[in-house]
Amino acid sequence: MGFIHFKELKMTSELNGGHVRPNIIKSNLTISGAQLVKSETYYAASQTLDIPIYEVSSIHGLNRLIGYSKFMNKDVGKVLYRGQNRLYGSLTPSLMRGKKYSDKCLHNLKSLVNKIMLDSLLNKQFNLPAGCNSNRSIIEGALQHYGISTRFIDLVDNHWTALWMSLYEPETIKSKETYTHYKSRYLDNYDLLSNIARGDNDPIGFGYLLMVCVPEIKSPMENGLYRGSGFELIDLRRSLPSIFLRPHAQHAYVLRRRGPDDNNPNYYDVASQLIGIAKIRLDYIAKWLGNGELLTQNNLFPQPCFDPGYEILLSRTDLFDSKFAMITKYV
Repeated sequence: MGFIHFKELKMTSELNGGHVRPNIIKSNLTISGAQLVKSETYYAASQTLDIPIYEVSSIHGLNRLIGYSKFMNKDVGKVLYRGQNRLYGSLTPSLMRGKKYSDKCLHNLKSLVNKIMLDSLLNKQFNLPAGCNSNRSIIEGALQHYGISTRFIDLVDNHWTALWMSLYEPETIKSKETYTHYKSRYLDNYDLLSNIARGDNDPIGFGYLLMVCVPEIKSPMENGLYRGSGFELIDLRRSLPSIFLRPHAQHAYVLRRRGPDDNNPNYYDVASQLIGIAKIRLDYIAKWLGNGELLTQNNLFPQPCFDPGYEILLSRTDLFDSKFAMITKYV
């Protein structure tokens, strides 16, 4: 039977911006169904972090690895999840990714949030309390979840949802308008054998479950937003009414770094909170998730007829009519 070595863990740093740094999972764990394959290097907050990657081959191994990450950070903060098709060496928000970022991108985002703040109808539909300090952040978090690039990173507190995100990838379909559809990366036997025949180094494919520890925030929660000295964490299910159905279906959180260095894109990288990565074969993920309707695009990205908030945003072409401010259309 597999077991875990519980040894004293060393903090990656004693304090960072007023909060305790999370415990990175150990690289010498002995867990049945989870094997260390390598460590991935991330550069964050002027530090080099080596994050262990465990290849997981059983549901019990996955649950134990996740449970270990939570237990060892019980006095540090909340462990949330992010599913990815591949690893990028950073956890940078969508607004700051790539070479196209400029100060104008942040200016456009803030301008859009300001317009929404002044729109009494949208304020009512978002159910924003008058004069609440969290309103701007909640608007930005909602926009992130419906496809607009922001300073937030998407996270969830349900690892099944994160696994689905690691198995599926968005595909753009262009007609008179641009649409997006999620397609499975799991290969059938013919495609798998073709990859093997070509000598592909990774014929099966893998998904990645990232475990992110958000520091415990002692200040009172305001309308679903937890604001600490270094981060803002929003539970969108508590911030938005369920007419905005997508975040409720996905168990959605958004996280961003906050502080004085507003215009530096590297500042917003939250890789400092990454504590471990599970690498899982796509055929295993597909088997574990099964064919239930809860884990389909139909549920996780409901159509406008089922997601009234989505329909509201799509109808507001006066606000969302540019390449920057475009609500993603899913089919």
